[in-house]
Parts: sequence; C-alpha cells; structure tokens
Amino acid sequence: MIPEGTSLAGHWMALDGRKGDLLDRCEQYARWTVPSIFPHEDNARTDNPEESEKGNVAIGARLVNHLSHRIVDTMFPNDKPFFAVTLTPEAKRRFFAEASDEEKQALDAGLIEAENAAMRNLNLTSYRPVAVAAVSLQIVTGNALIYRLPDNNRVVYSIRDYCATREISGKLREVILRDCKLYGALDEKVREQLNANAKSRKYQNDSPVELYTYYWHEGGKWHMRQAVDEIELDEAKTSYKDEDFPCLVLTWNLGRGDHYGRGLVEDYAVSFHNIDVMTEAMIDLIGVAADIKFLVNDTSSFDVDAWNSAKRGEYLPGKEGDITVPQFKFAVEVQFIGEAIAKLERELAQAFLLSSAGVRDAERVTAEEIRFFAREIESAFGGLYSRLALDWQRKEAEYQLAQIDFNSYLPNGEQAFETTVVTGLESLSREGKLDALRLAVMDLQMLDAVPQEIRAAFNPLKFATFIFRNRGVSAEDFLFTQDEMTANRNAQLAEEERLMQKQGEVQVASKAASGK
Repeated sequence: MIPEGTSLAGHWMALDGRKGDLLDRCEQYARWTVPSIFPHEDNARTDNPEESEKGNVAIGARLVNHLSHRIVDTMFPNDKPFFAVTLTPEAKRRFFAEASDEEKQALDAGLIEAENAAMRNLNLTSYRPVAVAAVSLQIVTGNALIYRLPDNNRVVYSIRDYCATREISGKLREVILRDCKLYGALDEKVREQLNANAKSRKYQNDSPVELYTYYWHEGGKWHMRQAVDEIELDEAKTSYKDEDFPCLVLTWNLGRGDHYGRGLVEDYAVSFHNIDVMTEAMIDLIGVAADIKFLVNDTSSFDVDAWNSAKRGEYLPGKEGDITVPQFKFAVEVQFIGEAIAKLERELAQAFLLSSAGVRDAERVTAEEIRFFAREIESAFGGLYSRLALDWQRKEAEYQLAQIDFNSYLPNGEQAFETTVVTGLESLSREGKLDALRLAVMDLQMLDAVPQEIRAAFNPLKFATFIFRNRGVSAEDFLFTQDEMTANRNAQLAEEERLMQKQGEVQVASKAASGK
C-alpha cells in the first residue's frame, strides 16, 4: 500500500529507485542481443528515436528471436486450444452417477465448443506478436508485463514502465504502471479535472503528461487508482476479481524474495561480454590489415606521381625494391580470436537451443515435435514452461472463459469446472490422451507373447486395468463394469437362444413342407 500522504507519482519514484542498476544492466543485455527491445531511456521516450547502439555480438539477435518464437509456438499452437475445461472431480462424480450416455456426450461436446469460443475470443492472430514480444523481454531483461485493454487487445510493458512488489512467496502485492501521454489525448473529464487542480502549470494539447495506474491486492480483490502527474483521478477508482485483473506480470527466473526476475541473457552475460570484446578487437586488427599502404625507398629516384597517374600497362623507370608493401603480422592472432569467438557462439547456441532441431518451420507440425521442444525447455531452463503455464496460460484461459457465457454450452446448465493447461511434459493438447491410449493398447499386445499355459492363469480384465492405470488412462471410460459384463453376457445368451429357437422353427416348417 502507498504510505499515507504519498502521491502516486511519489510512490512510483520510490519503487523505481529500488530497482538499483537493473535498468542499466537490461540496456546492456539488449545491446548484446536485440537493442530495440530495451533501448536507452532517452531514445525510448522520443517521437523520432535514433538507431539504437549495437554491440558486437552478431549471433545475439538470432538467439533471442529463435528461442522466443519457439516458446510461443509451443505455448500457443495455431490449430488447437492450449487449455482444456473439465468438471471438477466432485462435479464429475455427481454428474456421471446420474447422467445418461447421451448427456455425457453432450457435455463433452459442450466443453469443446466452449474452449473453441474462448479461443476465438482471444484471437491468436493478434495475440501471438504480443506473446513473442513478452517472451523476448523475459529472455533479455527477465521481466515483462502484458496489459489487457478494455477492447480485449494487449500491450506489453518493459520493466522501465512498471514497478511491482511481491511477497516472499513470489505472489504479487502491488503493481504500478507509467504511461506517457499528451494532454490532448486525455478524456474531456480528465482534462477538466487537471485544469481545475493545476496550480502553476498550464496544459496545452501537445503538453506531455505522466499517467500512473496503481493496483494493490487487498481483501481478496485487486483495487485500482489513477493519477495524471500529481493529480489523482477520482472517477478511476475500481476493483477487480482475481480472474479479471488486467495485468499479467511475467518473469523468466524469479528468486526467493525478489521483486523482479532475471533473464537468460544475464545467466550467460560473461559469454556475451567476451564475444563483444573479442569481436571488437578482431575488427580493429582486420581494419589495420585492410588499411593497405606502400613504402617508397627514400634514396630512390622513383617518381611516385608518375606511378599514380600512369595508365595500365605503361612503362616507367625504376627498379625492384623501390616500392614495398608492409607485411601484416597478426594473422595468427586474428585466427585465434575468431576460433575463440566461434567456440563461445557454439556454447550460446546450445544454451538457447539454437542447435536443436526443435519445431520445424512448417504449416503443420506434429504433436511429438512440439512435445520434444517442450521437454527441452523444461530440462534446459528448470521448469520455465510449467511456470509460464501457471502464471500466463491459465490466467488467460480463465479470463477468456469468463468473457463468454460458459454455462450456456453445458447441457445441464451451471456446473463446477476447472481449467487445465494442456501443455508441458505430459501432453500439449488433446492428442496427449490419444497417445497415452495408443501406448496402452500397444502394451496389451504383450499378453500375446506369454505362453498359452501361463496366459490361461492371467485375468485379462485385471491385466488391462493395470496397463491403463500405469499409462494414465482412465479404464472406467473404456471397460465394462462387472454388472455390465454380466448383463451383456445374459443378453448374448438370450440372443443365441432366440436364434436357435428360430432355427428350429424353420427346420420344422421345412420338414412339414417336404412331407406334403
């Protein structure tokens, strides 16, 4: 909470001052990789920014762009929802105990239709560029914030334009955003309030102003206040449920007790720095070698001016040795530096998964390819993918489901449901369930390899249940219960008896007809 008597502008300055050298470090990390991601503040807050200062790490931009696009491709696939909606275990037990087969099928169809409606509402076509920008910021600076506008569009904030505080567990406690606007772009009511409360400043349409939006969590809800410069806006106060909170504050790697995360580039800052320094040194050496000059014997009568103005193939007086070319003696050093740079680049490529096959650049990629890359992300970055699923995908999914009339898709009206992100190591889509079932069916074939005399001692139903359970497949969804098997067996016996009786009647009728 803001201390009593402190303005939002003052609270911003206090929280921004606690960042220390974080902004300077992020500018350096961006200079090594993608400078436009986090330019210098003077360049970021101008209408006509100059070209950002670049480092000498040629591979940096490629590393960040490759990894950010691959992560987004895995998190938000184009052809299927990235989340699934299921009934809670209690609601599922209650519903399946009373529902018929038709009602169960209608429920599954309604859940799938609700997922597709939420995905249409999200509109991945416009969301993916935002997601790529957010992931790139996390890789380089360790932090990013996605802000949900009232029209359902998204904008991305860098660590320069927002401050946050967290509890020791990492849970957000407060967030404050800073936006630079022009006075003429504000609402008319806001302009009137500014003019009424401004003491010495006179606002013009092109006057720059600072808009501060402050959120804090209290009483199980998020609350909001806004201020322009030092003047707080009374009409902007409101509250949000947790699922409606418009800010997604994301981090790459958040340490215990930290308010801000650390990016992947920081983890390999030494390698980036070494490549930067060695590349600059090699460029200097190559520049010296490329600056070709000639030496003329000062005791010779050789006419340099005549040499320079002579045509090709023309004869001039002189002798060998009048002109010499200095030898560049640092070729070995240049080669050594180039090999050292190449070694560091290979290490960075491996760290950023650039050398991995990953996901193909194609219109259709298999679920196994995406799962392969998800496993690499998990193993390389220590659970990053799972953390993003919790902090990012689930919150987006819950928000999108809240925007549609979810219960209208359910056959029995209102039900208790839960959202599951279908990504990560176990599965990335509904195809994961099919894969588990496919493997379980393949495992059932192991029984064919058992000798006949031993197979007779096996209980097939128990064997199938064991296989399904260990493959993560719900056997209840496919196997008959004992009562159902008994009923089916009785029905089969009754049908066989009916067929035998009918066959006997046909034989009697045939004999009677032949007797005539």
